[in-house]
Amino acid sequence: LVTAVQLSCLAMELQSLEPPELDKEEQEALIRHHEAEELLKKLTLEEKVSLLTGKTMWEAGGVPRLNLPRLRFSDGPHGARGEGLHG
Repeated sequence: LVTAVQLSCLAMELQSLEPPELDKEEQEALIRHHEAEELLKKLTLEEKVSLLTGKTMWEAGGVPRLNLPRLRFSDGPHGARGEGLHG
């Protein structure tokens, strides 16, 4: 069993620890993650669903209200293709 004193000591040790230094790439990834989380909070359920459904053969979603463009996809056994590209 862990005593209250042990828990208190552990809590004080954890509070005194400094967070690890992040390099520039890690900092940027953390910022992008936070921005994505904030954007998701702003989306309505209908907008979230629209991001998962096709608008055209090569595009899905898009939320003009939040300046979020449609997502464009591509495929092909011999390289990328899509609207305007025949192959």
